[in-house]
Amino acid sequence: FRPGPATAEAPPVPTSSAKTPVGLGKDLRFGPFDLVRKALSSDEMADKSINQLSDLFFQDYNMEPLFIQENYPLTEPDSLRSLPSSKRDLRRLQLLSQAADSIALGDVCGRSVRSQGSWSLLPTQALFSSVLPGKSVSGHFTGQVAFPAWLGRNSTAGKSARQLSLLACHLRLASGGLASRDLGLDMAQHLAAALTRPLRQNGADGVPGVIGVLEAYDLQREDMDSLLELTAWPGQPDALAGVDPKVKAALTRAYNKAAHLTPYSLAQAPAKRKAAASSAGAEEFDEEAADYGEGGGVAEEEAGSEEGEDADPTVDAMIKKPKKAAATKAKPAAATAGPAGSKAKSTAPAKGKKKK
Repeated sequence: FRPGPATAEAPPVPTSSAKTPVGLGKDLRFGPFDLVRKALSSDEMADKSINQLSDLFFQDYNMEPLFIQENYPLTEPDSLRSLPSSKRDLRRLQLLSQAADSIALGDVCGRSVRSQGSWSLLPTQALFSSVLPGKSVSGHFTGQVAFPAWLGRNSTAGKSARQLSLLACHLRLASGGLASRDLGLDMAQHLAAALTRPLRQNGADGVPGVIGVLEAYDLQREDMDSLLELTAWPGQPDALAGVDPKVKAALTRAYNKAAHLTPYSLAQAPAKRKAAASSAGAEEFDEEAADYGEGGGVAEEEAGSEEGEDADPTVDAMIKKPKKAAATKAKPAAATAGPAGSKAKSTAPAKGKKKK
């Protein structure tokens, strides 16, 4: 038996013209303005995979969805170039609708990540919040990258919610327990009109009427400013635009000068100073006793002082104490003293018995 010739071919010899393996490039970190350009630009997305586009999202997954949501309507999709001008507007609306739906689903994933701790949904959020909107409206920017306006609007919404909550608390008795939402939608407009109409029509003569409305609804002067801020809408004139600033100042002075009774506390009760321990040794002993759950001298004094504060009705901030008139003290008259006379001691020798 003679073996035949080998049929297996030798492996090719590597040459210097071999290409560099993919994935060995240097990783770069970009800012949010650069990331949104790369996520929505067709030139940047041409040679990138889904994983590479998702990596752009993970560089700043807190700000990147907000930047894309703010800037995706500012792009001009490249897919519109091949369409006639009569069909471009309709196709543009369809692409924007697809991007908006994807961003909404990404927002749902992001809310679940932060509220329930479902961090495994971050890749899904990257797909819906960054990759799919970029694929839908990929093109070129028609202007500069805009900063997310949601941040400022969210801060304004939080401030308005706090103002409504405080107004609902102050109007609890006068409104019959009206909720904050109903107060902002219905009652706030009528209250603002009742507070501003006397000032616009009568000027300084309408100040007592405004103060009467504030007292009738248990409101403060600051609550009036909150009502005017909450009821101001874009495109409408200011409710106090025609009122003289002197009239506003007169209203503030008149309100602060008078005393107003409210069913809620305006300030906290002042806390009394707690009695200090007589010596450093007693303080250390009381601290050790408190750690072991035992009573100490200082702890008992503090507890007694707290009980005294709760039992004393004069400490309440709603009770105003009359000011005591300062007592005039008469200066004592200076006593005039004469020269002190000194008695001369008799230096005469005592008569003794004579010696015999």
